[in-house]
Amino acid sequence: MKAKSIFRLFLFPISLITVGVLPLNLFHLISPTTAVHATNWNKYNIAFKNGFRHLDKGNYQKALDFFTEAIGIYNKDPATYYNRGIANQELGNHQEAINDFKKSMTMDGKMYKANTQNNIGWSYSQLEDYDNALIHFNKAIEIKPKEGMFYADKGDALYELGKEEEACSNYLKSSELGYKEIKDYLNSLDGEWCKK
Repeated sequence: MKAKSIFRLFLFPISLITVGVLPLNLFHLISPTTAVHATNWNKYNIAFKNGFRHLDKGNYQKALDFFTEAIGIYNKDPATYYNRGIANQELGNHQEAINDFKKSMTMDGKMYKANTQNNIGWSYSQLEDYDNALIHFNKAIEIKPKEGMFYADKGDALYELGKEEEACSNYLKSSELGYKEIKDYLNSLDGEWCKK
């Protein structure tokens, strides 16, 4: 229906902490169940930071490689799976992205759950599995009901299923919540079909 930028979600907040935005180092909060040698921990930290840097610059294959390397060193950080999921999404590896996002949620049930659910839904949409996409969009909306982007993504899935009235309702809610992409769409010729 309309083109969308895949990299439209926030990066996992834990990632920002580990990159050094805040003096708190998350690695002290997530302690491995077995002893980790400093050399391995340093290798993990370097691989993670390199992955994050490449993700931020749009070098998605390199980001994917570094996050995979980091997971090989230490596989208990949900931020690494989440960010690898973003890289996979950008590369069009949607099933792998879904797997990474789901893995990150099994490790961290609270932080960033709404965006993770929405990302899973978005990847299901790219695989044209709109029924599963809607399950995850609804979960995202339930957690964070004032996020306009979630309603827009749900509207896209409904539109693809031929449920135009429901899609329009979600687009209008998205616009009401201030999501600029949908506001622009509804004000364009392409969005003429969805008017109050």
